[in-house]
Amino acid sequence: MNNQLTRNNVVRKVATAIYLLAITLITGACSNSAAVTDSGAETTPATQGPLTEFLTSLSGGAQLSQEEQARHFDERNRRQQDLIAQCMAEAGFEYIPNLGATTVSFSDPNLWRPDDRDWVAQYGYGTVNDPYRNIGPNELLADEPPYTDPNADLLAAMSEAEATAWQQALWGVLSQTDDDSGDGHTGCWGWASAETDDDAALHAVTMSDEFAPLVEALQRFSDVQWTEITEADRDWVNCMADAGHPGFEHRYDARNSIQTEQNEFWNNFDWESWDDGIGGMPNPSDFPELAELGEREIELALADLDCRVTVDLQARNLAHQIAAETQFFNDHRAELEALRSAIEQAS
Repeated sequence: MNNQLTRNNVVRKVATAIYLLAITLITGACSNSAAVTDSGAETTPATQGPLTEFLTSLSGGAQLSQEEQARHFDERNRRQQDLIAQCMAEAGFEYIPNLGATTVSFSDPNLWRPDDRDWVAQYGYGTVNDPYRNIGPNELLADEPPYTDPNADLLAAMSEAEATAWQQALWGVLSQTDDDSGDGHTGCWGWASAETDDDAALHAVTMSDEFAPLVEALQRFSDVQWTEITEADRDWVNCMADAGHPGFEHRYDARNSIQTEQNEFWNNFDWESWDDGIGGMPNPSDFPELAELGEREIELALADLDCRVTVDLQARNLAHQIAAETQFFNDHRAELEALRSAIEQAS
């Protein structure tokens, strides 16, 4: 078992650059894939670039629908929990598989609509005026039973020493000198997670020296995609200045300016003195500074949305991204295909 733990700890040592890049490009493509009409309604999503499509295909479960992903995660959880119980039994402990809910579905899938004008008029960017803030657990989870730990009674019946040993077998023992190549320090949970990791082969292959140049090239490409100021961005900047909101350089700057102000407020907040009597979190509406920021957020977000529509920002930037991805894909086609073959062989 320890040899298996060591091998899988190495595989899961870090989230590789290519895996993060896939998420980066997919997120960027999704955020740019829907055009907004003057009424705030979205049009049919545009096609992804070839690099985004390629990287998505490398990640296990990435092509599944929401319902298929829920079934996939539940099945993986069952396999993982059975392996944990097996590992714990070999270590001399009882463990009851925890088959509680592993997926979260929102009762209202339309809670987040940053391209809908009515939504923006109410929430802005969703920063100060967070649409999820006032949703309780019963509303947030769709038909999910309350969580209970099936091993709680087992632990409660143990002595302190027995409970500590049980926890260490489950989670492992970390020390100042431990690193991810150490035997078994992730415990049975870490071993079982690695054994059921859909992307273990992707992680292992892309961590190899063979594909280091490709990974570096992909990371550089990703950095450019996130920081590049396109012609459409410049048109958006000019539109925002004409609307009374000058000083921005990049399409994310307006939203980030609100987030920065809110972060400064909470960083300076007197958390030690906060007590609402019920153990809750502070509500922004209780603070005049945040209430005023929320009003400015809505005004800024509406101008942002109008300018995105006026300059056709999303469609133009998506076309720009697809062109850049196509060039990169063609320039590195042989390396990318070799990567796919290596992952398939390792799976």
